[in-house]
Amino acid sequence: MRDEATDAIAQRLRLEREARGWSLADLAARSGVARASISRIERGEMSPTAALLVRLAGAFDLTLAGLLVRAEAAASRLTRAADQPVWRDPATGYTRTQVFMRPDHPVELVQVTMPPAGRPRCPPPRTP
Repeated sequence: MRDEATDAIAQRLRLEREARGWSLADLAARSGVARASISRIERGEMSPTAALLVRLAGAFDLTLAGLLVRAEAAASRLTRAADQPVWRDPATGYTRTQVFMRPDHPVELVQVTMPPAGRPRCPPPRTP
């Protein structure tokens, strides 16, 4: 399923990878995510799970929140609910709605919803 959030994440992943001069194979080796999966995510053919995004973000030395904020950088002020970017983890139903974010402001406001009995399945963050 393609949507605005999936497209923004796909573009951001490609931008982060290319800015470092990495091939798909380089990112796959650094993140432990299959090259084919990364390619499908970057083309918008696959919506990544939170677990995959944590691994990809870690390869870039970013947190999941840091990666998503960069992907959602176009949102620079408080936005109407209908216009707020929403990302949904297809594996758990977890949703993350960007309510407020400005690159020049130290506060970010998101709304996170976990379905009843939902459990996050994220690997622990990488430590340097």
